[in-house]
Amino acid sequence: MDASAFSLMIEKGHQAIKEASSLLSSWSASSSNEQQIVIDNILDKLDDVLESLRNVPNEPASLTSDSLFSLNSSLNEKHLQWFDLTQQVILSQCKLYLLLLRQDSYKNGDLMNTLEILIRELISIHEWMKRRCISILSNPNYSIERKNEIQTKFLKKSMNDWEHQVAPVLEQISHITIEDEYEKELSKYLQNYLTEDGISKVCVKNKNQQEGKTVLLNCESVNDKELIFREAPICSQIITDSSENPLYRKIDHCHHCMRTIFSEKTISQSPLLQKVLFATTDTNNTNTTSSPSSILSQYSQQQQHEQQICVKTKPISCSHCSLEVFCSEECRDQAWKHYHSLLCTRNSSELQCASSTSEHPMILLERLSVKQSRTAPLMIAKMMAFVVSDVFIKLGLANQENDNNIVDILHQLTPQVIETQLSKSMHVFQRFVQHEATHPFDTLAVQLIRESMELSLNHLPSNMGIITKQEQENLVEYLKHHQDLSTSPLVRQVVEMISDVRHYRSLHGLILQNCSTIHPITDIHLIAHENSTFSEQICQALNVKNFQQQATRKNELLQLSMKGMGAFAIHNCMNHSCEPTAVSVSDQNNHVLSVYAHHENGLKKMDEILISYVDENAPYEERKRKLLEQYKFECHCPKCERESKK
Repeated sequence: MDASAFSLMIEKGHQAIKEASSLLSSWSASSSNEQQIVIDNILDKLDDVLESLRNVPNEPASLTSDSLFSLNSSLNEKHLQWFDLTQQVILSQCKLYLLLLRQDSYKNGDLMNTLEILIRELISIHEWMKRRCISILSNPNYSIERKNEIQTKFLKKSMNDWEHQVAPVLEQISHITIEDEYEKELSKYLQNYLTEDGISKVCVKNKNQQEGKTVLLNCESVNDKELIFREAPICSQIITDSSENPLYRKIDHCHHCMRTIFSEKTISQSPLLQKVLFATTDTNNTNTTSSPSSILSQYSQQQQHEQQICVKTKPISCSHCSLEVFCSEECRDQAWKHYHSLLCTRNSSELQCASSTSEHPMILLERLSVKQSRTAPLMIAKMMAFVVSDVFIKLGLANQENDNNIVDILHQLTPQVIETQLSKSMHVFQRFVQHEATHPFDTLAVQLIRESMELSLNHLPSNMGIITKQEQENLVEYLKHHQDLSTSPLVRQVVEMISDVRHYRSLHGLILQNCSTIHPITDIHLIAHENSTFSEQICQALNVKNFQQQATRKNELLQLSMKGMGAFAIHNCMNHSCEPTAVSVSDQNNHVLSVYAHHENGLKKMDEILISYVDENAPYEERKRKLLEQYKFECHCPKCERESKK
């Protein structure tokens, strides 16, 4: 390339970059169609310049004269100009494409593909510059002066530019990618956990590298104390510690949604319920020999709440074991699909292979958890089973709608396919994992979880009802010539990869830092809120005057509901502030959490939804200590900044 052509290319490039910079500084979120036409024109100009830069000759220097510029000639000022202009043109294009990606109408895969191509080209020119510099610095034939020049003028520029110009753009692209992933999850995966109106009210963005994800309001506004969204957990577990739940295993509760089941067993454990119910029969002149559950059932039919009281003489049990009970067939089926099929203790007659102990591993794990007052092992067991079940579903081993029979699927499995799907399924929990938390009995807990899942593998296809009789016969024939499902290397790989100590400790860290506390209200609270007669009878039984302010805080009533913990997809993304803009509460009769606005002026679109991880009314030093010990960070919210200076 001759000198005049090179100068003209540099001039055109700087002019296009200047126009791009001017547009970027003046662009607004409510951009007009005219502005979008302008941005397209500037991109065309930048494309023309970049094409010219790509076409700079690269022939050996010996074939060119001193007046011609070649990329392969000895490094000089023109190389710096070419390098800097190419870099600035690509960065300008990236910034413009990022600007377009932030407009909903422009969100598509083509723009992301274009960005990826540009980034690869940007990386290649930096690698080119480094290779040229290193080849000179490592060559003994060059003088010290020349090497110093290369070091300070060329190599240092490349390194500084990468840190201060390229890296910030790469971070923005990373944020856009993460936001895109979360938007897909909100519309696809999270619709199973978030209420329909909640999906339209919130969005998840990647705030920065330090604070990670954040939840923003995505509707025009919400008023103070207005409901923003309700969310069901991906996974939940009732706390086994008797100091937290004195009636654990003494009353019936749904092992999936945590709802209290008012069965004969539950009522027999509650003097309060007996007193209220039999007082009710006297008031209504009803036969006092009626069973408590039938009396409560009458109230259930009379009350207007959308969900009637869960009254059952006997709760719905798992079809394969008597250990787990549920409030509805829907909860039973959901539990079986997502985790219980791998953790079910099953009736002894069903077990075709014995465990290493005389009792089922999950029974031993629960006993260990209760003895140590630690709920985490049972929660982790559900998480691990959730991941393995999801892998089986995605691979077609547990999918009723899959056209392929199970034998064909088993033949098609490879370690790479399993590992890829396992990584995708694990992502739902891995994105929250921040550190590993150890415990002396971790190895034993992992062993029991793994053994439970391995015992269940032989039952998984038939129990989930996913194969026809003919397919089951084919599977039996397949297993004659291959290892059974519990010892098949490929299927076993799923269990072994997830149920190891490292994953266990990571999930334990997630529980300590990210799981939310759940304490549902009972159906009794709901009916008392809507039925003044029933409310008065509870107040009389408890010897209090006010149901809302006094009765709901009494242990006799609180103990009827089970405290628990849950891993939430959206809740876990909300950041902390000692001046929260929202509050998260358990105001449902199950494991669903509700988030309400908590700001006197309400919230506006794109305001950050902040909750307090600790008691925001506690003294500054106490808040600081708790946040550091449990959540591993220091709070720098306005309230903490003010109080730290006192």
